[in-house]
Amino acid sequence: SSINRASAVAGGTAGVAAVAQTLQVVNQVKSEVTTMGDWLVPALLVAVLALAGYVIYERWQQRKGGWA
Repeated sequence: SSINRASAVAGGTAGVAAVAQTLQVVNQVKSEVTTMGDWLVPALLVAVLALAGYVIYERWQQRKGGWA
């Protein structure tokens, strides 16, 4: 019937619109991750160095206190 055809076309159009919107969001996220990559590695290196320094300090404190 014409109602079924119109419903199918409307559903197909909505599906295509949803896929297009999803692809747009995926592309935005992808570009943001690419932009983050410029500063993410140096920030992670600083965090690792800070944590390593903290661990070394704590171990030094434990040995100085005689409980490690």
